[in-house]
Amino acid sequence: MGNFVKWLAVLLFGVTFANAQSSVKRYNISRIRSVQQVVQLLCNIDSHYRQVKIPSALTFMDSDCQRIADSLKLTPWSKADLDNDGRTDLLIIINQPEHTILCVLDKGGHYELKTLNRDIGSQSCSFPVIAHRGKTAYIKYIRQPDRGTLEVITHFSPINIIFKYGDFIEENPKPAAYAIQKIEYATSGAFITVGETRLVIDARCSALLNDHSSGTLRPEEFAELGSLLNYIKFEDLYEEYRAQASDQTTAIITITYDNGKTKTITDYGMTGTLGLNLLYQKLEALKRSIQWKEHFSPPGPRLVPVSVLP
Repeated sequence: MGNFVKWLAVLLFGVTFANAQSSVKRYNISRIRSVQQVVQLLCNIDSHYRQVKIPSALTFMDSDCQRIADSLKLTPWSKADLDNDGRTDLLIIINQPEHTILCVLDKGGHYELKTLNRDIGSQSCSFPVIAHRGKTAYIKYIRQPDRGTLEVITHFSPINIIFKYGDFIEENPKPAAYAIQKIEYATSGAFITVGETRLVIDARCSALLNDHSSGTLRPEEFAELGSLLNYIKFEDLYEEYRAQASDQTTAIITITYDNGKTKTITDYGMTGTLGLNLLYQKLEALKRSIQWKEHFSPPGPRLVPVSVLP
């Protein structure tokens, strides 16, 4: 079991941060009629899913979880156009050996896997229900609420999730309109990544990595980050989040906006919200895509490692 949990953590990291894609043998998802066909599709996308069991009916160890699942009439898999691109997609609930909620998106020439319960170990009792507004699909996600560090989880909270900015995030019908000036993003500590990194980008599209590599990003890339930050209303988020698992990466992000105001969020596990997690994905992608130029860093204050939360 331990090895599988480690594999699952790596898989979720890859799906979340690498936007997993596959150009496997084409399946018409709209014609899928059985669990066996669902498993076959998953195995063709990634052979590791051969270790996963999808039962004909959902079962939970916790009686309250089972009661909620039964009341919602949940099934292990369902179909809908989840990203509203005209193609049928799959929503899959895997309960053995780990609770995982997967979306298989049909992108025409390939499939993309998206994980909804990205916080490993803390969302073992969560329930996705496909809903529609007219012809537009969204997911009503019933789960434990977002966690502030000192908040005691005593109830379940439904949220609406939509496909936006290339992934599933919390729906916000009234985005903010802050003027984003600078984004500082630091990460530290995990069994997947090694060492500390720090990325700073500003509205002039200048970028600095680890205080010694400089580069530039495209104006539309910074504009998208600003749009995403306003959509998730970063100013209203908790200042601290903590995943209920060990050996996770800590992210510290500081946003400078509206003529010098700042907001700092510390996120142990990098899964405080789906919107924050997507922001990290995009910042990690910039680390890889920007053409960095190494330069000499003069003596003086150096990057202070981000301490991993105990």
